Amino acid sequence: MRIIFYIFIGCAITSNAFGEDPIQQRLDQLYAEYEAIIANPTVKKYVELDGKLRAFISEELPKFDDLFKIEKREDYYKYDNDRTRALGIETSKYAGGTYSQALVYSEKFLVQAHKMNPYSKYREYTLFSQIMGIRPEGGLGEMPNIKVAYQYAKAFPKGPFIADVYRIIASFHKDLFMVVRGLSQGEDMSYKYDCYKPYVERHPYKEQMVQNRRIALRYYAKFKKELDAGAKRPRWFSDSIIDKLKAGTVEAWSFCAD
Repeated sequence: MRIIFYIFIGCAITSNAFGEDPIQQRLDQLYAEYEAIIANPTVKKYVELDGKLRAFISEELPKFDDLFKIEKREDYYKYDNDRTRALGIETSKYAGGTYSQALVYSEKFLVQAHKMNPYSKYREYTLFSQIMGIRPEGGLGEMPNIKVAYQYAKAFPKGPFIADVYRIIASFHKDLFMVVRGLSQGEDMSYKYDCYKPYVERHPYKEQMVQNRRIALRYYAKFKKELDAGAKRPRWFSDSIIDKLKAGTVEAWSFCAD
């Protein structure tokens, strides 16, 4: 057993020394799984592939960064090809800039799974895809379907995406708070108002601000409870967002102008 272990370590060191790329190897594995699935697609297979792609982006990619000490995010552009795009993975144009993530996953396979059967036994997974849909590169201009977010929270309070749903609901109302605050101050909200216009109500702005802040804080508390229970914390999320929301000074947008 010890000899086998040393051989394995030696092979790993040798392969890295000769420049084998573990990111490309993982992408090749995922693409092979994708090809096998499209020959005989099922909801279960799409849900499983979606989970592997999410894990690759959120968990494995940082490990590869640590392994190779990749500092120039532009290096990720070498993975931009038809096979990678078929997996719903894009090379972010914001790599090395405002956004830290160099490869992003559109979550397309969860959307496909829901489309195949919206009421399958995997609905606690697939319904989540209807909140954001297939996600654009960088997330610019995204708006959640807040009605579906509330549906998910009610139907699946222990669902696999419940932490994300709580965060989306909270962030939506935080953004809406900022829109109404801007309107109350006579600011030109431009395209932000266009995004949130259906949710701006007729009663006084001050009342709406109180209401939206209260809802946002309630769902941020639910989100933080899920984090305490072991949910993964987004790298960009900071408790300062909550503190500034409480103070009424929050400026960080989550949707529309993200």
